[in-house]
Amino acid sequence: MMAEQKVIKMRLALLELAKQLGNVSKACQLMGYSRDSFYRFKRLYENGGEVALQEISRKKPLLKNRVPPAVEDAIVQMAIDQPVWGQSAWPMTSASKGVVISPAGVRCVWLRHDLETKQKRVKAHQVKMFPRRNHVGGTLVHGHENSPVGRNRTRRVMHVCRQCVSIKQISTRRTSRY
Repeated sequence: MMAEQKVIKMRLALLELAKQLGNVSKACQLMGYSRDSFYRFKRLYENGGEVALQEISRKKPLLKNRVPPAVEDAIVQMAIDQPVWGQSAWPMTSASKGVVISPAGVRCVWLRHDLETKQKRVKAHQVKMFPRRNHVGGTLVHGHENSPVGRNRTRRVMHVCRQCVSIKQISTRRTSRY
């Protein structure tokens, strides 16, 4: 169940509890909501149904503070092409091209495109460089599934990622610890 559905379910439960108890204050106290929130949920539900009860983001982006789309595309492309470069390296290389942006501006662009860590940029670089190895269908999953292991047995390890899908038999024979 997604988080939005849980939020909608909780708000509907509050409305239903208030109807059953016949006491809005008691229902709000039991569910941990304020009465003001209850009446806001009630108004939204009456006007738009369950869909209107989803979480509404109050944060509106200030588009005038963003870099132009061409610069943003260039930053994303450079982050994928040079994944080990930090946020301070890009402004130095782009200054010769006539593009001026601060390291914090580069980081903001990386955050919007989910490229803020070196590991994420390296993954994006690998996906770009090896597109035919994408066996998982667009999801990036790293997991290991281990079966119980006894002495001198093998275990089955499943490794699934965007670049490869492999199942390996790994020997778990223990050697002397000393």
